[in-house]
Amino acid sequence: MVLLCSQRIMIVQRLWRRHLMPAGRNNIAMTTAPSPTTTINDSISNYWKNNFSTNVKTNNNNINSNNTRKFDVVILGGGPVGCEVARLASSFGQSVALVEATREGLPLAAPTGWISKALRHGAIELGTPDGSIRVPWERIEKEYIQPTAERALAMTQEQMHLTNSTISYNNSGGYCLVGETTASTSKTSSKADNDSSATTTARISFLKGNAEFDGPQRIKLNCGGDVDSFVESDTIFLSTGSVGTRVPGLPWNDERADGWLYDSHTIQNIGRLPHHVLIQGGGLIGVEYAFILRRLGANVTIILREDVLLSGKGVDDDIRLAIQGRLRKAGVDVHFDDGDISKVTLPSSPGGQGSVVLTRSGKTIKCDALASMVGRSGTAKPLDLPSGGLPPPTSSGHILVVPTTMRVRPSSSSFVHAPRVWAIGDVAKNSAISPTGLLSTGIAQAHLAVQSAFPDEWSEFMAEGGGGRILGNVGFDAFPPSAIWIEDGVGMVGLSENNASATIPKGDWATVTVHFNDTLKSCVQPRPEDEMLKMVFQKSTGRILGVHIFGAGAAEMIHHASSLVNNPIENTIWHVVKSVPPAVTYAEVLMKACQRAVGVIHGN
Repeated sequence: MVLLCSQRIMIVQRLWRRHLMPAGRNNIAMTTAPSPTTTINDSISNYWKNNFSTNVKTNNNNINSNNTRKFDVVILGGGPVGCEVARLASSFGQSVALVEATREGLPLAAPTGWISKALRHGAIELGTPDGSIRVPWERIEKEYIQPTAERALAMTQEQMHLTNSTISYNNSGGYCLVGETTASTSKTSSKADNDSSATTTARISFLKGNAEFDGPQRIKLNCGGDVDSFVESDTIFLSTGSVGTRVPGLPWNDERADGWLYDSHTIQNIGRLPHHVLIQGGGLIGVEYAFILRRLGANVTIILREDVLLSGKGVDDDIRLAIQGRLRKAGVDVHFDDGDISKVTLPSSPGGQGSVVLTRSGKTIKCDALASMVGRSGTAKPLDLPSGGLPPPTSSGHILVVPTTMRVRPSSSSFVHAPRVWAIGDVAKNSAISPTGLLSTGIAQAHLAVQSAFPDEWSEFMAEGGGGRILGNVGFDAFPPSAIWIEDGVGMVGLSENNASATIPKGDWATVTVHFNDTLKSCVQPRPEDEMLKMVFQKSTGRILGVHIFGAGAAEMIHHASSLVNNPIENTIWHVVKSVPPAVTYAEVLMKACQRAVGVIHGN
C-alpha cells in the first residue's frame, strides 16, 4: 500500500469520521497526525480503534482455553478477492474469519493497483502525451491520490457492511480479533417450500496476524505478541496475493538504494516525479507506469529481455504494435533484447542520480529512479502448506490448483480425504481463467472456488427465475473480459490471433479489423488513427472467438463483446449484422466488424 504523507493520513481519518462515526460522537478526540512514515493501513486501523472501542461487545464464547476459535469459513487475505469470498460466504449464512496481515487486519476492497489508476487519471487530465508539461506531484496527490483513497475506503465500508451499529473493536488479549460485522441476508430455501425464504444473520470477523498452517484445517496467527492464536475451519480460502519479483543482483538491501530502486509493488511508494526513470521489464505494470510517468513530465526508458512488449500477457499482436507506436510517439526510449543489468552505481545522496550498465549492449544509462518490474511472485511460502496436508508452493511462491474449481491439489491423487482448501487470485497458479494478475480474473476465480466449496448454496443463490425456484444452474463464462489500463485502454475477451492459430483448424478462422475512424461517430468526434477493434472468428460457424479493442472506452465496450464470445450459439456474426445499434455511437464498430467477417466468409 502507498506510503502516505501526514496530510493525506488526516484526510483518510476524516473520511472514516464522516462515514462511520455515530451521531453524537463528533467530540471524540482523534490521535495526532501520524509521522510521514505512517501508511494508509495505520491510519485506517487507528481510526477504527479510536472510534469503535466502546461499540458492540465482541462475543468470544467460541474461543476455547487453547485460544482457538472455530468458523465455518476462514479466508487468508483481506484484499478485494478475499472480500468477495467473505461477502458470498456470509450471504450463505456462514460464519467467516477474514485474516489480513497488514492494515492491522482490516479489509480493503480496492485492488493493489488502485494507486496507478489514480495516477493515470491525473496524468491524462493534467499532463501531455509527450511529457512536455511537468505536473507538480503535490497536485497529483491532492486532487487524485487522496480522493481515490477516500472512495476506496467508502466502498469497502459499504461492501463489507461496516456500519456503526454492527462493528466493534476488541483487544482480546492474545487473540487477533480486530472487529466484527453482522449483516442480515435473505436466504431462499428450496428444500421444504420453494416459495419460502428465511433471514439469516451472517458474521464476518476481521483478524490480524501473519498466518501459517498448524495442521489440516487449522491456522496459526502471530499477532506480534508472545501468545499465538488459532482458527479452525472445514473450509479455507487462500487469497494472499502477490509481491513484486526482485531480480537477484540488484542492491535491494542497500540503504543508499532507498528512494531510488523500486519493484512492481514498491513503485507505489515513489511519492515524487523523477526526472528520468529507468523501467526494467516490458510487462503490464512496466508499460502502464511508462505511459503515466511520461505524461506527468518524466523522461522514461524501458529495457526488456524480450523482442516485443507485453509478451505472454494475452494481448493481441496488432494491439501490442499500436501500444509500441504510442510509446515511441510519446518519446519513451525502448531497448529490446537488452533487459539485464550487469552493474549498478547508486546515487551519492538521497534523490540523486545513479546509473546502470546493460549486460548485452554495455550501454550506461543514468537515472534518478530505477523501477525493476519483471513480474509478480506468489506469497504462499510463509503459509507452511505441508503442515496443512498440502504440497509445498512452487519456486515462484504460487499454489497449484485444479483449473476449473481452484481447489488446491492435495499431496495424494485423491480428494476423498484431502483438506478443503482453495487458492484464488494472484497466489494461485494453473487456473482456467486468465490472464493472471488482474482483479477481474481474481474475482472470477473467487466465484469458481465458492461454487466448488458450496455447490448447493451457490445453486440457490444463482437460481434462474421462477420466483426463487431453481430452473437451472447459472454457469460461468469461459472467457471473462479483461481490461488493461494502458494509455487510452485495452479491452480483450476470448482468443487472440495466436490462440486461434493454435486451437482452430487451419483455414477455418480469420480476423477483421475496424478502426474507430471508420464509424459515423468519428465524423463528429474523430479518434486517433491507431484505435481499433479486432475480431477473431470461425468461418464455418460464424462464431465470434475473440474481440480485442484499443482506445478510449475499450474497458467498457468489451462487456458487450464478452456476451457474444461466451454465447456462441445465440450470438454469431449473423446475429450481430442484423442488429441496429443506436445511431452515432461507437457500437457501430462491432457491427461493422461482423459485416466484414460475412464478406470474408463469402470470399469478398
